Amino acid sequence: MNESYAESDLKILTDALGHIASNPRIYIGEKYVPENLIARLASDLMIFGSLAISIERINGWWKISSELDWLQTDDGHISYDEFYSLVPILGKELFRDKAGVLLNAFSIFLVTVGTDGLKVIKGGYETGDLPLDHNHIKDVIGRKLFVKLPAEIVIT
Repeated sequence: MNESYAESDLKILTDALGHIASNPRIYIGEKYVPENLIARLASDLMIFGSLAISIERINGWWKISSELDWLQTDDGHISYDEFYSLVPILGKELFRDKAGVLLNAFSIFLVTVGTDGLKVIKGGYETGDLPLDHNHIKDVIGRKLFVKLPAEIVIT
């Protein structure tokens, strides 16, 4: 049975993060495994051309580092759209949502560090347990992402 849809059936998402968070099954499947979200980011980084990626788990934080600043645009500016937009990876003949927006939707805290300095995308790190010191900020090469994910997400 083929269903047909009219233009009026289409709905533009104005709150991508809210849609992702309220529909986890669509984006992360039947079972939430935090490591899968981290692996998805590593996969995206490889697609972007990163040759050196490191992943560490420190005090409940995930630290993902790349020698490539994947937030830098072709004209040299830094764009944080990666964390807010459902726009797929362009120019790689791949249609899938960017891992950054999924991490933003499901994380408790999300912090990135690059040559542009430290940027809090979500939450904060007021507890003082962010595994980062001032040397990491001034001597950064590429991009580092620090993320704290919940232990559990209820999939309905």
